[in-house]
Amino acid sequence: MPVALTFNFTRVVFSLAHVELSWITV
Repeated sequence: MPVALTFNFTRVVFSLAHVELSWITV
């Protein structure tokens, strides 16, 4: 399902962004 794929992709991007933010905060 394209919707599921899009949601998964968005979740991965959000996770990566969160990691980047954590690194910047540190």
